[in-house]
Amino acid sequence: MTEGERYSNMMLRHRKLVWWLCFRYAWRDAERCADLVQDVCANLWLHYGELREGCTVGEERKWVELHARDVLRLQYRRQQRQPQLMSLPQGLDNLRAEDDDTRQRARDLVDTLPDDDRRLMLMRFDGYSADEIGQALGISANSVYQRIHRITQRLKKKANPDNHAKKQ
Repeated sequence: MTEGERYSNMMLRHRKLVWWLCFRYAWRDAERCADLVQDVCANLWLHYGELREGCTVGEERKWVELHARDVLRLQYRRQQRQPQLMSLPQGLDNLRAEDDDTRQRARDLVDTLPDDDRRLMLMRFDGYSADEIGQALGISANSVYQRIHRITQRLKKKANPDNHAKKQ
């Protein structure tokens, strides 16, 4: 019997366990569950050489369960680190400016920013706190303050290129 056939037989014996674990980690989302099952099966195949040949079905089940849980924990942690993106507001109507011309210039400048920076600035203009922005983007509040400062410096350079050229 080849190694691939032994692996297939093992997966057939323990498929219910793998599906049950993935289903629980996927919060009963069938599509996400199918993706997790694929990840687990690929990982089990990668580490199949570590499984001792001739082990009992119980030992095999324990090995499958431990590796599956490790993969699922890793996927869960990755998902938690992913920023929870909010939809971008349509404009900068909450930006407080003296006149429409200044508001339009600010809107044009912010529209030149990359998506992540634009999202951050629009959220700031809409009155979100640094903690709320950080939570939405998956970064700390201090990182939000630093990014706002750097973005503001870049926008100032774009808005007044002559003044910044004289200082240098």
